[in-house]
Amino acid sequence: MLLRLSLAGTMVLVFRNRFGVLWHWASPGLVIVAILLCLGWLTPIISTISCLVAIAGFFYVGDDLAVVAPFVFNAVALILLGPGAYSLDARIFGRRVFNVPPGKASHAR
Repeated sequence: MLLRLSLAGTMVLVFRNRFGVLWHWASPGLVIVAILLCLGWLTPIISTISCLVAIAGFFYVGDDLAVVAPFVFNAVALILLGPGAYSLDARIFGRRVFNVPPGKASHAR
């Protein structure tokens, strides 16, 4: 949950501070994306969108890599980890628990 909130807040603040004029044009869409990210609805898709926004900002505006890299790493971590237990995704689709059965390699003698 904290990773989702962190990514949403960072996305809005970085975009507002770096894009200037485009902020007025794209702010409704980014605020909606940030709200959906905070709620945890379609988290992998929304995280991918925010990651692409950060990469576009790097190439379009010329953001510093020190600003973009942690944002992209957080977005990729959220894509791979998923929304978590406290999210709309978990409420709608159910929680997924992966149990890995012991294989032959774990019983090495």
